[in-house]
Amino acid sequence: MLDACKSLSGAMQVSAGQGGPIRRDQAATVQALFAQAVLLYTRATHSSGKGRNKLQITAHLGEEERAVHNRMTELRDRYLAHFGDASGWEAHRAVLALDIDGAKMALSYPHSSAYIQVADAVAFERLLGVAVPIAQTQSDKISLRLNLALNELFNTDPELLERLRCTSFDPAGFFEADEVQPYLDSVGTLDPDAPTEPRIGKVQRP
Repeated sequence: MLDACKSLSGAMQVSAGQGGPIRRDQAATVQALFAQAVLLYTRATHSSGKGRNKLQITAHLGEEERAVHNRMTELRDRYLAHFGDASGWEAHRAVLALDIDGAKMALSYPHSSAYIQVADAVAFERLLGVAVPIAQTQSDKISLRLNLALNELFNTDPELLERLRCTSFDPAGFFEADEVQPYLDSVGTLDPDAPTEPRIGKVQRP
């Protein structure tokens, strides 16, 4: 999410520095980065699903940040993930064109859309600067509770270790070959996410 937001800022600065009209491919890239960042943020803070709870951050946000949070969830719900009122991003009309003298009529559906609203992107990046430390604090608290619960299980269930050994994780079967060692080196560190290169999923042949 942060990578997408940083890339977005860079793309916007490049486009602004070039002057003149922004190329369509540049605008589409900026829009895709913004959409990715917003969808990842709202997936963590706005929507929940089976086995997944959302981060409770709104209670820790100030009035200004909460307004931006609500704006981002609105964009997610009514524009990026579903069709509806895009609150300034899109406009749609249904037009009935009549030619009275020629006894003809036609329907037209004009629409106008913005690739990005710069004010929304700037406000969202500012929100992330506040939200990420809040999320990290919550993550630390959850990790502590999980650690205590696991220790309690080991103390009260002597057969737990053997059951865990029956469901061991095979890094070589999960990661690409060059990712295995970075993963193993990351286990037990403060940064549990091993550095990996972006991958394009393989096509599964029948």
